[in-house]
Amino acid sequence: MHPRLPAYLRAAFNFRPFGMFVAPNWVMLALAALLGLVNPGFLVLGLAAEGIYLMALTQSARFRALVDAHLTARRDAPALARTDAVLATLSPADNARYARQRAACEAILAEPRPDEPVEATADRARVLERMLGVFLELLAARQVLVRATAARDATVPARLTALRRRLAGTPPGELYDSLADQAGVLVRRADALLAADARAAWLDAELGRIEEHVGLLRDQALLPGDTGLADDVDRLTERLAAADRWLSEQQALEALSTLDEPPRLRPVERQSR
Repeated sequence: MHPRLPAYLRAAFNFRPFGMFVAPNWVMLALAALLGLVNPGFLVLGLAAEGIYLMALTQSARFRALVDAHLTARRDAPALARTDAVLATLSPADNARYARQRAACEAILAEPRPDEPVEATADRARVLERMLGVFLELLAARQVLVRATAARDATVPARLTALRRRLAGTPPGELYDSLADQAGVLVRRADALLAADARAAWLDAELGRIEEHVGLLRDQALLPGDTGLADDVDRLTERLAAADRWLSEQQALEALSTLDEPPRLRPVERQSR
């Protein structure tokens, strides 16, 4: 039995063609029930017609494709909503960067590889979807750091340098202790700024590395034969684990957006060559 047969049967029972306010199957059942009150034979004929109708509709490839599309859309709705929410927090440039990455992943999946098992293709799709989710979370983390950096006090290093010079000429006492405490606070602020800069630099490097890796996979997908595509997908998986660990360690970042599940990919249709 087809795993989606129950879903196909439910959809066929309630199927309402475009422009109709009531499912024709309901009308047929209601008519059979009314006629069955006059002659029970009509009820038997109605049930037989119902079975034939349902089986004929569920065997239609076009109807199955319609139901599959509906089920997929319903399954992907929560992930799509969460992805849209994260994208709404990004700048137009980062939205365009994500769109380019998504298009590259879908193009990779669109390239046919007849010599490859179906399971391998499905695994590649899952890796690319996971990569796209990590890429989006990295963009969101970078956006948080950019906003924090824009609001920071850039005068902290200069003030710390000036305060240290003043401390060097101040004799021990209450004033020296107060200035030393102030210098300690400035040191911690300066360290926080350096840490933010280091995280931003890592994010830029990681985003660029993922983009180049996906570009490599795209190039390999265009070439026939064994181009090492499977090995590079495995390497991408290893790197994503490192990025996932980094993101999990950064949950203290205020407003860091995270995804419950990765975005879904739709392979683009190949143009004839």
